[in-house]
Amino acid sequence: MIKLREFQENTKDNLMKGNSTVVIAPTGLGKTLAAIMPFKEVSGSTKLRSRIIYTLPIRALAKGVQEEFENFDIKAIVHHGDEPESKWFTERAIITTMDQYFTAFAGASLSWSSATSHAAAGAALASYTVFDEIHLLNPKNGLQLLFAALKLRNRWNLPTTVMTATLPNSAINFLETKCGLVKIEASEKDITDRDSWRDVNLKLHDAELDVEGLAGFVKEHLDDYGKVIVFVNTVERAISLYKKLKEDSSLKNKILLAHSRFSKEHRKRIEEEIHLKFGKNSDFEGILVTTQVAEAGLNISAPLVITELAPMDSLIQRAGRCARFRENSGKIKGEVMVVKPKVENGNWYAPYFDYIRLRKGGSGTNKNDAFIKNKERITLSELTWVVLLEKAKTNISLDWDTEKELLNLSLDDVYSAFINGSDIIYFKDRIKDKEIGEIIEQYKDELRGG
Repeated sequence: MIKLREFQENTKDNLMKGNSTVVIAPTGLGKTLAAIMPFKEVSGSTKLRSRIIYTLPIRALAKGVQEEFENFDIKAIVHHGDEPESKWFTERAIITTMDQYFTAFAGASLSWSSATSHAAAGAALASYTVFDEIHLLNPKNGLQLLFAALKLRNRWNLPTTVMTATLPNSAINFLETKCGLVKIEASEKDITDRDSWRDVNLKLHDAELDVEGLAGFVKEHLDDYGKVIVFVNTVERAISLYKKLKEDSSLKNKILLAHSRFSKEHRKRIEEEIHLKFGKNSDFEGILVTTQVAEAGLNISAPLVITELAPMDSLIQRAGRCARFRENSGKIKGEVMVVKPKVENGNWYAPYFDYIRLRKGGSGTNKNDAFIKNKERITLSELTWVVLLEKAKTNISLDWDTEKELLNLSLDDVYSAFINGSDIIYFKDRIKDKEIGEIIEQYKDELRGG
């Protein structure tokens, strides 16, 4: 029998009592198991037992979740645009993407005709639903859609689990107070199970790097670490970096590429190779070049993670791929290096276009009251960078407390604004009435266009 961690036991107990849950725990601690175990163990005829629909933001994560179901001897059907294997969500276990779920929930399914969409809607209403990796949803629009569905599920007393490692307090509070979810957090003992043996430090690289510069940076560190995962923010840059690294004959058969545009067959083959070479107990030495598709859901690890600057939630998810596996009784050391992308044409922060505006006083103010001259909008990546600059004055050791602090400094006020349908953070007479404001004031010259 599997020995559950405290937060996994609490999740199971609450669901079996009829409470829906939001599970908050760091990457790699077993949130997926916490969500599936109640479905496996509960007895009797209940909504929790009848059917499980496990939803994900992107299709690339489905394979890993399917393997988790197999560990419980549960056959889970995968259903998304590339693999539409479900028949109206009538199977006992379905793994699907959130676009498929939301449209089915509304009775306007993407996959089935209008004459049969009611069947999928009914199945969604008669199921236990899990929403995983929700940080990958767009914070301005995608999360709002999730909140609406959760409110309805709460009204209709439908069992639900939401899971996250990287939502700020304002969003978690909304899930509790407005969507009726019981908050389940990893306990101190649970956190010790991860952080007591894991020593991961985050460092900043000041110089902006284009693809050629990033390739040189990766090769410069490969010998010291042996295995490196490199996250870039767009598929185009991932492909360009892969090609640039392949020009070095000494790296033959040492570079893997993973992104969202592979065909179904190619993606399956690549995922298997990635798990073989970057999974547990692998002695492979080389480089994985990847994008957002590997920042969540893939159980892979390297002692060095190099990542382009991204919003803080994505950075912390990427850092979760560093020193992920315990190999002996001692400390496992790892490093996460954050670099700023240099792009000749286009937006350097793509695909993370969300921004916030800073205003003095109340809602009657206008753009002339912006705090930074000629800088009306600040992207979430820029906010992340100035927070990291402030925290880099001391060593940034990525334990759970530090991860939560970084998240809330960067995103708590931002998500509070988004939840209220705004993209403006209002301050009082001076920007320093909020901690993020103090940091922005101190580093405003670092903000592009400031």
